[in-house]
Amino acid sequence: MDVELITLGFLMSGPKSGYRLQSIAQNMMLLYRVTLNQVYPALRKLEKA
Repeated sequence: MDVELITLGFLMSGPKSGYRLQSIAQNMMLLYRVTLNQVYPALRKLEKA
């Protein structure tokens, strides 16, 4: 699963912290675990784009 797309989708409703993004992902996706080690690099990459 593409963490960057997941992150971008969650950010469409407004700004969120990395911890909040991880929490939302864990609540919504039971079969896929998103860690902060995945979220923060995705946020940095999206910020540069």
